[in-house]
Amino acid sequence: MFRQPHPSRHAPVGARHLCRAALLVAGLGWATGAAAQDLEIVTEEYAPANFTGEDGAIAGIVTDTVRLMAERAGLSVSMEMLPFKRGYALVQGGADRCFMALWRIPAREDDFTWVGPILKDGYALFARAGEAPDVDSIEDSFGHPTGAVAGWGSTEAMQEAGHPNLEIVSLDIANMRKLAAGRLDLWLSGLLSAPWRAARQDLALERVRVVDEVDLSLACHPDTDPDTIAGLSAALQALTDEGAVQAIRARYLDTAASEN
Repeated sequence: MFRQPHPSRHAPVGARHLCRAALLVAGLGWATGAAAQDLEIVTEEYAPANFTGEDGAIAGIVTDTVRLMAERAGLSVSMEMLPFKRGYALVQGGADRCFMALWRIPAREDDFTWVGPILKDGYALFARAGEAPDVDSIEDSFGHPTGAVAGWGSTEAMQEAGHPNLEIVSLDIANMRKLAAGRLDLWLSGLLSAPWRAARQDLALERVRVVDEVDLSLACHPDTDPDTIAGLSAALQALTDEGAVQAIRARYLDTAASEN
């Protein structure tokens, strides 16, 4: 962050007061600029949809798509990476905030105003290649330590099904590491995200059972400006029709395939 120089300790008292006043005005101006965003977007580490790139910037299929949507709609947005539960709670706390992006499942339908679908996704049970247990039904997984993420729709679905051996963490990458170390039998994760992460860690992965296929959509607080929602929806439709959304998806997934 830019740091204003401190006024000289040897400056006259009046000059010091003027400097302090100038700093205050500058600070107020910065705060006003930050508040001028049309939309505050929070997201989580969920590659390849959203992730922190090597340069520290937020990137990914959904991220790039939403940036284009906002640009096309003439909206200014801020983006912040947070742990899932913290970001989810923040979006629920006020208007003009959106989570990028959520699985659109029935339990969440009335809690948000949705823009999407942006990406077809879902969740499945994964194991280390060659070590997969027999899982012909969800109930067959109950006897196996299974990594899951706090607050995810997949975790909540498993909890409702009565899974007694869920090992719940706040970040999905922790489950991948536990699976690689042999501390888990199964990893409950995203259809796109689990293979993406595993490939980058040279972890041979086997998809044991698909639990559900779900759309990823931008989830906004219900009191978000309807014109903002309409603008984003129209922009997404136009970008889809033009092939821009498909091109972004292909760029990330084709790059992933070429790297492995």
